[in-house]
Amino acid sequence: NPHYGNKIFSMRWWVWDFHNGPYDLLLCDNPCIFTSGIKDTNCTIALPISPQKAFMATQSDNVATIMRRQRPRDLAMRINESLVNQARVRVYARTQLPARRFIENRIKMRKA
Repeated sequence: NPHYGNKIFSMRWWVWDFHNGPYDLLLCDNPCIFTSGIKDTNCTIALPISPQKAFMATQSDNVATIMRRQRPRDLAMRINESLVNQARVRVYARTQLPARRFIENRIKMRKA
């Protein structure tokens, strides 16, 4: 869709490196996270591209500044929670533990 593509192309992009974090990013079968609709000026897109890096995009410098002030540990946790919550069938992790426990706990909460 050219309209949505142009919106994404005009966003501020960067790659966030989580290599110093306490755990890896997860992946799932529906991995692109939108914090709100693409038309919302506060929309943020997050897409893990490896266990330690995520593509990030925002529409405003203000939101980008807020994002960059987040502790990497907290942001990685929110990304992982969002991925587990929006997974359709599969969630992928580089290592089995503690990712397995994290995933199982969130899936139980989702089903409750």
